[in-house]
Amino acid sequence: MLKNYLTIALRNILRYKSYSFINILGLAVGIASTVTILLYVQDQLSYDQFYKDADKIYRLNLDVKSPGGVNKYATTSAPMGPFLAQKFPEFKEAVRVRSGSAALIQYNDIKAYEEKILFVDSNFFNFILRIYSQSFLCNILNR
Repeated sequence: MLKNYLTIALRNILRYKSYSFINILGLAVGIASTVTILLYVQDQLSYDQFYKDADKIYRLNLDVKSPGGVNKYATTSAPMGPFLAQKFPEFKEAVRVRSGSAALIQYNDIKAYEEKILFVDSNFFNFILRIYSQSFLCNILNR
């Protein structure tokens, strides 16, 4: 029975080539679009979910309105974090992270040129230890 269905389908594909091409192309585009949308939604829903308390962690963003539109930045002014932590009891802790340019770093007799530098608050490592699992941090540091 299945062999008969496949034979008839193949005959129709060969007889109506342009119609079959349009149908197969539409099916392929539909499947590709569905898979792309599903992957995008899955990525958006799983973003930063590896933190222990992901539902309690937020990042401040800056939206600058100009005549050309709205520019969005993943940064705010430096005093914003401590101000929010001081004024709102919902904030348990604020951590600031800022990227820096390349620099020559010296500690006693050891000198190193580092291209990727981050300036962080003194409570940064306490915060990181709370949100990441111990094994995850050990794996990162061992690399």
